[in-house]
Amino acid sequence: MRILVVEDNKKHMQDAVAAAKEFDIELVTATTVEEASRMLRPSDILPAVDGVVTDLFMPFTSRPPYNADDQPCGLSVVLKAQKAGIPVIICTAGSHHGIKYQWVCDLGRSLGWPEMADSSFDNYKDAETKNWQGAFKKLLGIITGEKESDEE
Repeated sequence: MRILVVEDNKKHMQDAVAAAKEFDIELVTATTVEEASRMLRPSDILPAVDGVVTDLFMPFTSRPPYNADDQPCGLSVVLKAQKAGIPVIICTAGSHHGIKYQWVCDLGRSLGWPEMADSSFDNYKDAETKNWQGAFKKLLGIITGEKESDEE
């Protein structure tokens, strides 16, 4: 199984790589929407991925100017993955009921997206780490068609 993780924060990416070792997956990574977009287009050089776990607030490009803290560019990754028929999960450091995330949670529910894998119980503050295990578990359940068991 080949999973694309789109994450611009180095610590969060290291945590994702460590968490992926618990699952039978090959991890490929991107730090911007532009990079992810290239990986979502299969070719002889870059084979397709089976699923995507994406950050929400991240840069669109590595070229300045950008401000990842207030731009939900991960939504672009979600839409591109869906268009390609690839299952996708949003993994955040916040709470889906949080001030920055509630509208995305509501949008996703109205469009039938899987619930995001959030990490904080505080609606105003992000967690130090993300729930990568929960995100991978949820995504693999969607890909394999297995019912998701209780979240961690």
